[in-house]
Amino acid sequence: MQALLDAVGSVVVGGMVLVTIITALSNVQAYGYNINIQLTLNKISESITSVLDDRYLSSLATFSPTSSPPVSKENAILNASRTRLRFWGEIDGAISRIDIRVGAQDAQTGWWPLTVEIEGNLDFGEFFISQQNVFTYFDESSNQMAFSGNTIPGSQTDEIHSAKLELAYVLTGMANNSGVTQNIHNKIIFWKFFKNLYIE
Repeated sequence: MQALLDAVGSVVVGGMVLVTIITALSNVQAYGYNINIQLTLNKISESITSVLDDRYLSSLATFSPTSSPPVSKENAILNASRTRLRFWGEIDGAISRIDIRVGAQDAQTGWWPLTVEIEGNLDFGEFFISQQNVFTYFDESSNQMAFSGNTIPGSQTDEIHSAKLELAYVLTGMANNSGVTQNIHNKIIFWKFFKNLYIE
């Protein structure tokens, strides 16, 4: 009888050790996967931010007074809100309306899509971010401009000289052994000075 109890005890202890090892391996695999996703998200988000800066935001008011259609630098920014910046700029040799915007929240994930449209056509995106409010605007003296609701009033858009963008990119990670899925985040904050608005 004692031998039977010893055998049962050994099986129980061995099973607990085996379950612990399998659980640990599963968690290590999830952590490894999430680290890989974090590194990938870092690279992707830096590339997206670079394109937003170099291709789109740098084009704001890059036209001459004789450009067609004729647009003055005072009227270069069409709409400025916490979730949207719409402006005139030169892209691919043409003066166009460029619209960087945060769309409606996705019901399933709770994230917001970030897109860029040129003349109403999707040109870049969509990329998911975990916060809705992206833009903060500053005047010539680097004072933060006041929003009316979520928008800079149209009569004040000609006073915008720079913007701060806060982009919190997000991807879904792998669930750990307890079934909890972690969202992987990479937040990038950068300032863009619209030098074409005030340098002749």
